[in-house]
Amino acid sequence: MMDATVFAEGRGVWHVNASPTMRSLGEIVMGPQKTARIVPDDPPSMLDGVDPGPYGSVEEAMAAIGAHLGGQCGHARQRRRVQPF
Repeated sequence: MMDATVFAEGRGVWHVNASPTMRSLGEIVMGPQKTARIVPDDPPSMLDGVDPGPYGSVEEAMAAIGAHLGGQCGHARQRRRVQPF
């Protein structure tokens, strides 16, 4: 059983890390038809064997990752910039 965290990397790419170790697991990539695919890191990856999709959204791909790992998969919290006084 393992949880995962997804980080926005750039336009159409989200990086997936194990939680809390932050070990890289792979990526979720948005395709041209607005469908998401799961791309595991080179073997061995804990995402080996996950259905790569396509999924209708990033959230659906995240749900598949959570189910595959037997845990939860969520978005990373955004860091807030603190304004100086």
